[in-house]
Amino acid sequence: MTSMAEPAVHWNHSTRAVLVDALSRLPASRCVVELGPDEVTVALNPARHGRGEHRALGACGAALSTAKVVLRVLGARSRMFFPHNPDRPDVVAVLRVREPAPATEHDWVRYLALRRLTESGPETPAPVGAEVLAALARENDWPRTRVVPLPPEEPAAALGFGSRLPVLTNRDTADEQVLAGAVTHTLRLAAAAHGLKTAVLSRSAIIGGHASVAQAVVLVAGPAEGPR
Repeated sequence: MTSMAEPAVHWNHSTRAVLVDALSRLPASRCVVELGPDEVTVALNPARHGRGEHRALGACGAALSTAKVVLRVLGARSRMFFPHNPDRPDVVAVLRVREPAPATEHDWVRYLALRRLTESGPETPAPVGAEVLAALARENDWPRTRVVPLPPEEPAAALGFGSRLPVLTNRDTADEQVLAGAVTHTLRLAAAAHGLKTAVLSRSAIIGGHASVAQAVVLVAGPAEGPR
């Protein structure tokens, strides 16, 4: 039996390599990921985040989502929190490892989709159905966020995509921007797992207003013969 004092994840060469490989599949990093005995810390990269605070926070959210996926396949559950530590203002979020738990089939599907994010999409993109969009929206398991599927509209159609998944938050703080980045990454993983192509519109490119803050829009397209 696992003792209460035994960590759920042992960070060694092999487990670190799994996380590093997963993080390497993200775009050029605007954040830094630090490993502790029982937590994963995501911090802004001081050399890069000044090029766009919103984009940097969103990138940290993607890193947060990636780390959460890796922790699950390594057999651990985690809890996210925002430390707001004045001594470490660069730290935007922490995943605290809670307890060991075997990875489920769904966890492995998400993990394998990390590789598919870098694959090219369908040669002949086509809109996806409302049921598929709703299923993708349900993949969002991050707090203080909402995903509301919407029908095709410019500029999505102009980019060859027929479906939209706006990522909404109730507020527009740095925390919410990190969460929105995590949601966006989660949605893209879910789409990639079904062979769907995605692109992301930043909020500066979003057309139309919302009662909530539209942090980003995930554009979705499938192959002409339908999702795999």
